[in-house]
Amino acid sequence: MDIIIIIIIIVVVYKTSFISAWEVKITQQLFDDSSHHYFSLAEIQFFKGNTQLDSSMLNCTMSSTDDFNGMFPSHCLDGDLGSLCGTYPGVPSWISVVGPDNMTFDKIKIYNRDWQDTVSGCCAYRILNAVVTYSVNSDVKFSTVLRTIDAVYEIQVTGSSSSHHHYYYHY
Repeated sequence: MDIIIIIIIIVVVYKTSFISAWEVKITQQLFDDSSHHYFSLAEIQFFKGNTQLDSSMLNCTMSSTDDFNGMFPSHCLDGDLGSLCGTYPGVPSWISVVGPDNMTFDKIKIYNRDWQDTVSGCCAYRILNAVVTYSVNSDVKFSTVLRTIDAVYEIQVTGSSSSHHHYYYHY
């Protein structure tokens, strides 16, 4: 019994120890029409050069704590572009990924919902004007607004600045 309690304490300390590390937060902006206060994504990936980082070291949370049509926070990092993570309608909606300070990256890839077909697919517009913020130890390093409806957003992170590129996939 004591061993199980110790293991549980270690897991809880490990998962909560990211508070003083880095965070990437995607926040939906407020619109007059309350139906746009939520969004869903296919995947969030982090890279160092061309190497994708191990997502098992990351922790994802969302503004929604209830299951919203099976779109759990873990689906943001599961490597499956067919599963979705999404926030429940509410104000404001956000998805946060937190990682340890010893895990550095220089590129973020955000796969929008229906990333294979943002033209006729459902709901890709919901990410429009979302703000992506990167902070280290609660110190904001950069913030950028996703001003277009794209399939994949690739955000280059260098020091305290960023630039992002848009990719369209049509099959």
